[in-house]
Amino acid sequence: MQSSNGVTLSSNRAIVELTLGGLMLSLSALAVAFAHIGAGGAGFYRMLIASVLFYMLLRVRRQPARLAHPRARRYTALAGVFLAIDLILWHHSIYIVGPGIGSILTNCQVFFMTLLGLCLLKEKPSLYFVASISLAFVGLYLLLLP
Repeated sequence: MQSSNGVTLSSNRAIVELTLGGLMLSLSALAVAFAHIGAGGAGFYRMLIASVLFYMLLRVRRQPARLAHPRARRYTALAGVFLAIDLILWHHSIYIVGPGIGSILTNCQVFFMTLLGLCLLKEKPSLYFVASISLAFVGLYLLLLP
């Protein structure tokens, strides 16, 4: 289905979902800083809440919530373990450097993922992508000026 300006309604929905997800990620450091809970507890509850919300989203979209292949279940569980470790370490960094710098550290991942994509996967970035990464780098530089 298309609107009058040629943009599909599903792409509008994707933009809204992406924006909400970005806001939740951006504000999560503040939530952790004000929660007064240990890094392990914060990581546990974030994983628990995210798991419940993800399961509910799968149910609403009528998609299967169970992986059929045992190998897929093992890899998914392993990915969950690494994500939990990552969250716990990130929460420790929030307590060490504060929520502002903790968010900046987290948002530096785009540079590393870009380098991995270029070097390992031989991806060809578009002009828009190069412009976006350049703006992100300039923004990070401005944030880190003394």
